[in-house]
Amino acid sequence: MKYPLFFFTCTLILFGTGLLLSQNRHDGKAPLSLQEALNRAYENHPSIQIRQTFVAEAEGQKSAVAALPNPEFSYYREDLNHGEESYGEWMLAAGIPLNFLWERWSAKTAASEQIAAQELLVDDVRRKLKFEVQQAYGRYLYLSKMSGVWREVNSVFETAVHTAETRFSDGDISNYELQRIIMERLRYQKSAADAEAARLAQRHQLSFLIFPQHAHAGFDEVQELNIAIPASLPEDLTAAVLQKRPDVLAAVKFLESQESALTAEKWKRLPELNFSYGYKEQSDDLSGSVLQLSLGIPIFNINQGKVRKTRAERDRQTLELTLLEKQVESEIHHAVEQFRFYRDQYPQFNDANEAGFQQALSAALAAYKEGEMSLVELLDAVNAYVETFQIRYDFLTQYYISFFELEKVTAMSSSEF
Repeated sequence: MKYPLFFFTCTLILFGTGLLLSQNRHDGKAPLSLQEALNRAYENHPSIQIRQTFVAEAEGQKSAVAALPNPEFSYYREDLNHGEESYGEWMLAAGIPLNFLWERWSAKTAASEQIAAQELLVDDVRRKLKFEVQQAYGRYLYLSKMSGVWREVNSVFETAVHTAETRFSDGDISNYELQRIIMERLRYQKSAADAEAARLAQRHQLSFLIFPQHAHAGFDEVQELNIAIPASLPEDLTAAVLQKRPDVLAAVKFLESQESALTAEKWKRLPELNFSYGYKEQSDDLSGSVLQLSLGIPIFNINQGKVRKTRAERDRQTLELTLLEKQVESEIHHAVEQFRFYRDQYPQFNDANEAGFQQALSAALAAYKEGEMSLVELLDAVNAYVETFQIRYDFLTQYYISFFELEKVTAMSSSEF
């Protein structure tokens, strides 16, 4: 009876351990991918929600200008007396202003173009947020790698210090050399701590972009960047980008809206026209329908102030659109030039043999243990190892960021080039 109980207990322990491991893999411990980070940012970051409130505001403005005017009901009554004579009448009428027949359509068109512009600005927020996430992700990836390099170097120095202490006890090295390697270990420990602090700060920045509602990051490791970098770029991207960038398209919509708004204000120069129809009954038994038209006379105010104001807003929007197009053209030129520079340098940095560097460092440590290498030579080997990875990871960070910036400037993905 004891053996079945023993096997049952073992099975329960193994199952429970497996379940806990499975939960750990799904509790944010799996490496975060770039696409997952982008999806989380689109879902959670409040900047998109804030911009969407402007869309709702523009929709409310359209509902206001598209609404038909409310009719006005009026009741009129007279009871007159003079001695024995009396006279009375009453009238019931309904009226409505008629200016909406020519003012409403231009105002409605202007409001519709405002909605389209605000929706494009929501896409523009996504475009900028995508770059921020990509940039933070790339920086965090290579800061994590560099932090790992510093940990390896610290491990090497721990071994080297123990070796130096043994060699000092045997009389093979001086006290100065022992103290020197202990000081170098402290220096590298500080550098490793600085690298880890930079990694944690970058993780916080990335976490705030994708999990702004959480105080703690829901990830620790990220996956390698797997991006199809184009081998070549079109010679002239400006025309295509101006037809695609949401901020440029939004500026065009704002200009069209100002044109429609100017037309609406010009229509308001026409006199106000009101129409009313009703029924009237008098004490002398006369009764019948009543029709009334009232026409305003635009002598002192022909809406010239609002026309001038709207025209100035239209002209300002025209100038802003022109300036934005020039700015986009400059951004494209800079981004393309920067990306091509890093792309040309990429092969020599990407082909670096990391395993070979690690083997060389291990060989240097082994040689130091055997007394075949001096402390200065060991320090040179360690410095070369650190600088090699630092230069490589700094370059790869800038290389990917240059491509991410090219995507942001052109509003294109890697598959669209």
